[in-house]
Amino acid sequence: MIIENSIKSKNYKEKNIDVSIYKCPVCRAKHSMIRHAYYKRNVITVNNDEFIYLNLKILRVKCKSCNSTHAILPGDLIPYKQFDYSSFISVLEKYFSDGLSGYELSKEYNVSFQTIYSFINTFLSFKEDTFVTLKIMKLADNLFRARPSKLMKLIRNNFTFNEFAFKFSEHNNWPFLMTKFQIATTRLVSVGFQ
Repeated sequence: MIIENSIKSKNYKEKNIDVSIYKCPVCRAKHSMIRHAYYKRNVITVNNDEFIYLNLKILRVKCKSCNSTHAILPGDLIPYKQFDYSSFISVLEKYFSDGLSGYELSKEYNVSFQTIYSFINTFLSFKEDTFVTLKIMKLADNLFRARPSKLMKLIRNNFTFNEFAFKFSEHNNWPFLMTKFQIATTRLVSVGFQ
């Protein structure tokens, strides 16, 4: 997969993507990508505290050098999840910073409380890596094992969430909040064009 941080899901147009700028994440060949296929992907984003459902046509590219295929994802999508970063952050801020309960959030967003708690558990599973990333960036020097609410506040006060997700990916070689394959051997993920 290739995560393109300059593209957001709301303005993702597979026809407008210049595939020649990408390196292959497998063999690292330059200028070897060609358009290969498309697939449909449902995305849930937030607008004015309401979930909006989008249907995207995601571009797949193929490397002429090693024949591997890769999807080019907008930078605000969490790989292997339907919800984007803005929906996750909206829920997490209201839970950790505003003190709303999972039940209250499930009613507000019209989703199951299990969905809300999966957001919270996903973030908590990334808590230590989030702390280390902020420490590397010299933003968390005086925090030690900060509470999730302090981490959320620190991120919100210093970045847009997409910027933090990009920085996290740079420092950890792993997309922020992507849980699939997390236990397995780390796979190479290309973030942006290189």
